[in-house]
Amino acid sequence: MLQVLCQDLFPGMVVARPIVDNLNRVLLSPGQVLTEYYIRRIKEMDIPVIFVEDGMGVEEDQGPVSWETAHKAARTLRQSYENCLRTGQLQIGDISGQVDQIIEELLANRSAMIGMAGLKSHDEYTYQHSVHVCILAVMVGISLGYSRPRVRELGMGAILHDIGKMFIPREILNKAEGLSEIDWEIVREHAWKGFNLMRRSNRVTLISAHVALQHHERLDGSGYPRSLCGEAIHEYAQITAVADIFDALVSDRPYRSAYSNKQALDILNSYRDVKIKSKFIDHLQDCINPYPAGTIVELSNGDIAIVASNNNNQADRPVVKPIFSALGHAYKNQVLDLEQHPDIDIAGILDPEQSRRVAAQYLRLKIRPSHPYQ
Repeated sequence: MLQVLCQDLFPGMVVARPIVDNLNRVLLSPGQVLTEYYIRRIKEMDIPVIFVEDGMGVEEDQGPVSWETAHKAARTLRQSYENCLRTGQLQIGDISGQVDQIIEELLANRSAMIGMAGLKSHDEYTYQHSVHVCILAVMVGISLGYSRPRVRELGMGAILHDIGKMFIPREILNKAEGLSEIDWEIVREHAWKGFNLMRRSNRVTLISAHVALQHHERLDGSGYPRSLCGEAIHEYAQITAVADIFDALVSDRPYRSAYSNKQALDILNSYRDVKIKSKFIDHLQDCINPYPAGTIVELSNGDIAIVASNNNNQADRPVVKPIFSALGHAYKNQVLDLEQHPDIDIAGILDPEQSRRVAAQYLRLKIRPSHPYQ
């Protein structure tokens, strides 16, 4: 399964993950072969990127929580936000049930790791991001040995951590250029707005509400809204903060492309005991696959390769499938287990746009060969 820019799609490609619109309606299901008509409709809807089948036997990343559960949770969260805007009251509705389902799946898949990030649309970003932050925070809570009630309290705070953003104008949240100081002041208000909304509800604990208030606080006092330091920041808020930062980094944003899992972890590690406690970074890191299947990397010998599967003992030395040589020649059916080749390392990860273009280039050769492989 590979990510491909929609401008690079061509007939014959096969959809790997559901394509949904801004109302979370499924437009095309996995297994659908793309035609000129489907490609035209995808482009008309301004969908930038989709997942397609690779036809190379690249291991599919199932993830610790099913796509259906995450999708339903995001839809439920959106409905709750919309009801809240109409009534002025926090409408929990089925959100608590969705958090319970996420916890159940994570407890049943304790060894599963977070792989390739799901794609988020600009309009749905807050809901999808909040669900992913909840998943990550709950994984950390389980890893820390939290009791079920504590995991649930953390999960509720994490899934609602950005609820105050419903009061922020969308044109500010989706700005492609840098925010002005006035814009930043408006954005920072979401922490207090979310806290005040949550603490008035008898369906959410005060501790969960403090997650919304404190998830942008940092150990060194550089955060907001109260510039809290060290132990003054609740543990749930610190866990949600590390989950929030990671998921934001691996997501495409209007002002930048997504980072890879490895790049995002490297950034988080630079925050150790300065902005975030090391132990929370460690527990999150244990839940993340640095090179999930489908990642396109550059090897130390100059080859470009796709990560096909992971070695349980050495996550940083996966099984890869070289697709282009250093000279640009295409390979066919090459497999390289880096655990068995200590002389070859992963030298770098292609940036998202490069990766998507390289994936399309290789798939075009597979589906419509124009010259022989090596």
